[in-house]
Amino acid sequence: MNSTAAGLGLSFSIVKTELMHRRKPKEKSERSECTVMFQSHVIEPAGKAVKWLGFWLTENAETSTYYRKRLALAQATFIRIQRLSMPGKGLNPYGARRLAEGIILPTLLYGAEIFDLTVTMIGKMQTFWNRVLQWITNSFYATNTTVVSAEACLAPIKLYAKQAREMTAVRITTAVPKNNIATAMLPGGYTLVEEYRYPTNRRQAFDNNKGGMRPKMWNSTATMTAQVRLPIDEVGAITGGNYSARPFPMKPNRLSMVTEQAAKSWFEAKEGIQKKIQKEWVEWEYPPYYEYRPPFRECWYLMTLPKFKAG
Repeated sequence: MNSTAAGLGLSFSIVKTELMHRRKPKEKSERSECTVMFQSHVIEPAGKAVKWLGFWLTENAETSTYYRKRLALAQATFIRIQRLSMPGKGLNPYGARRLAEGIILPTLLYGAEIFDLTVTMIGKMQTFWNRVLQWITNSFYATNTTVVSAEACLAPIKLYAKQAREMTAVRITTAVPKNNIATAMLPGGYTLVEEYRYPTNRRQAFDNNKGGMRPKMWNSTATMTAQVRLPIDEVGAITGGNYSARPFPMKPNRLSMVTEQAAKSWFEAKEGIQKKIQKEWVEWEYPPYYEYRPPFRECWYLMTLPKFKAG
């Protein structure tokens, strides 16, 4: 590896090099302590999590460790900014809402486009998010959290994560394969306008695994099976439900000319995802006594009142 990189004019930094032994998510064996000799240096295995480009990666690819750190960062951010809007003074609810939507929410859901959220982590994040909503609306802690979400005009965490994932899937599958490596890694036969795919032999590992379980295809509708999709196939499956026409349209850009119908289909798919998430939010499990429903683009009048009067 070192000689190959040297031929390309590249080099590795020993200080920044960390070693991790990957294993299957359900593997219960002890962690491997094997070392690696690299440039006459012995690289010891790193801890249970390694930070890379803002993401915390683990040996068994679980995401709870990463999202626990994101939750801690969001909580620390909330402690600092909540001083700007106290119950009797400071910013009005609308200003507090803009801070929550522009600072706390991106900090909390950074990476939700590619990393799955477990049910447990969604519950922990929603508990924290309810505190933020109560701070925005200046409501009591005993107030129904579903009602507070509608009054603050901010959806539950589960819906935000779902929207981010689906919008990213649409962006990847409608890019130019020659310009986007993720798009070029989509499986053969995927209904793109261009047939170019990145030459890789990763899928052959499953073809040579005689007697083993093969991954589920992107267009498979089977539910009673233990098969799972590869990550890039899961992206294709998410996008497949948002388009009715085949092949999928290409995103309008300056590098490729697309038809008017393709551009229209691409914009309709994005708007369809937003309206679908909005519909789920409107049809959320609200208490019977609450007759109002969250608006789509506007906030309630109370958000512009002073903090104490709004509460």
